[in-house]
Amino acid sequence: MLIELEIRDFALIDNARVEFAPGLVVLTGETGVGKSLLLSALTFVLGEKASAAYLRAGAAETEVSALFRLPSSELARAVEAAAGLAPGEDGELLLRRVFTSSGANRCHLNGRPATVGMLKAVGELLLDIHGQHDHQSLLSPAPQLAVLDRFAEADEAREEFAARWREREARRRARAELSAGDATRRERLELLRAQAEEIATAAPQSGELETLEREKRLLAGGEKLAAAVRSAYATLYEAEGAAVERLHGAQVDLERAAGMDPELGGAAAALAEAAATAREVAGKLERYVEGMRFDPRRREEVEDRLHLLRRLLARYGPTVEAALAQREALERECAELAGADERLGRIDAEIRGLDEELRTLGARLGERRRKAAAVLERGVTRGLKDLAMPEAEFRVEFAPSGTADPAAARAGGAGGAAAPEGSSSGLERVEFCIAPNPGEPLKPLRRIASGGELARTMLAIKKVLAASDRIPVLVFDEIDANVGGRLGSVLARELAGIAGTHQVLCVTHMPQIAAAAHRHLRVAKASTDGRTVTSFEPLTGRARVLEIGEMIEGRPPSPTSVREAELLLRTLGAPAPGAAGAAKTAPSKVKPVARPAGARRRGSGVRDQGPG
Repeated sequence: MLIELEIRDFALIDNARVEFAPGLVVLTGETGVGKSLLLSALTFVLGEKASAAYLRAGAAETEVSALFRLPSSELARAVEAAAGLAPGEDGELLLRRVFTSSGANRCHLNGRPATVGMLKAVGELLLDIHGQHDHQSLLSPAPQLAVLDRFAEADEAREEFAARWREREARRRARAELSAGDATRRERLELLRAQAEEIATAAPQSGELETLEREKRLLAGGEKLAAAVRSAYATLYEAEGAAVERLHGAQVDLERAAGMDPELGGAAAALAEAAATAREVAGKLERYVEGMRFDPRRREEVEDRLHLLRRLLARYGPTVEAALAQREALERECAELAGADERLGRIDAEIRGLDEELRTLGARLGERRRKAAAVLERGVTRGLKDLAMPEAEFRVEFAPSGTADPAAARAGGAGGAAAPEGSSSGLERVEFCIAPNPGEPLKPLRRIASGGELARTMLAIKKVLAASDRIPVLVFDEIDANVGGRLGSVLARELAGIAGTHQVLCVTHMPQIAAAAHRHLRVAKASTDGRTVTSFEPLTGRARVLEIGEMIEGRPPSPTSVREAELLLRTLGAPAPGAAGAAKTAPSKVKPVARPAGARRRGSGVRDQGPG
């Protein structure tokens, strides 16, 4: 609930501290005194758009603070989620906003810096204003659906659907990411396979390049090499007077001489060894020459193989080992890319399973919503009859979630074989619609032209939804506009009934509503030191009787209007907190008091203190 509002330099409000109370709080006063200023200050601190008109003339800045006490831990958690700030241990939440002449905003939540957006997010959880076309959550289809779900006690079913929907959307995003690059992935796969195949076909071997280079050099000088080797062989062994033959002859001569002089034995042995070595070398040269094949086709083969290897290493090298490692890497990536098709198949199967779950959960949720909607329709229609709209028809229109305007067609269901698109809130969307008068078509609440009809419709809805609506503070701005006096007591009782579960702030000109209030604030405007000042005065006892009397007949109230005021207070009134029975003043002791125009009322409560 709203506990207190402090306002400084806000339009005609100089410096005011307004205390509120549980239940029904009414603001009364003559037309034009600034009753709407209090509501403007309240919506301002709750994040609504600021205006330079809010600055009091001559002031450099305006400041508004609002103290709330949250009625439930559930609301406290919602506030924490919206603003990232937990309320105090006692559930109190202090919002403060300063707006300067330069257009700057300074915002705080429980003393911590905040943004205007955070104030607005919190404000949407704390306050609803009805009777104006701004700040009305129930004029939008999404909040209407949320309220209907609470009324149907379907929050858990809705969250279960939302969880599956989010899971399905995550699978869809994953599939889209795979599919978005599908063509690129397939092109990449083909390229990698071709590259791996190129290396595999070439089949390079470690050390092969060096071997081929040597063979190439040999093949390039093959004839000269063969001639040199043959010549050496002939010199050693084959030609006339070959070295081997001559060495052998010299060996024989020395062996004879060694028979005569043993000292020559060593020389003879050396020649024998040299001759053996020459014969061995000659044998090797003979085998080498016999093994040489100088086929021109082999030379071409070596050249082609070298060209292939060099091209391969230029792309995948620089060495044969590096090219072989690259082939392994290519094959691994090919396997990964080829696995994407399998992943797509698994994801598609998961999506189909989730689609089936969503159809089942969505149908179950939709059935609960339609049953609750029928109860809501009957209750609101009955309430509208009590609020002088006897022929009005209220309907909750359903349409598939993709439909632009649910009021266009009442959908019969949301099944079917196609994938259930919907949204995280279900397969359908809803719109609260009304036909205020016979013969008129049903129209969404947001298209109602009459403010009085809208306010009364909202009152009827709020009465039915009161038990499930978690917004703690409801504001009805001149709900009695265009409503005759005969409806006043009905309106008063309806508001008092809602005030049993919510704090209700009501700007009214109707004495019956004022008499039903738990706290009565009179708004007045006066001139002080040449400046116009708006004040807020809590009324109890005789002052309240006189105010209601003025609302009945005008200023000054006559004895008759005072007696009527007392009667209203006895029949409709509820004592203000801490002041039980204060309004039950004896009729004979009440005198009509005429006050000069512009005079400020004084009462027992805190009021705007004016300049200085």
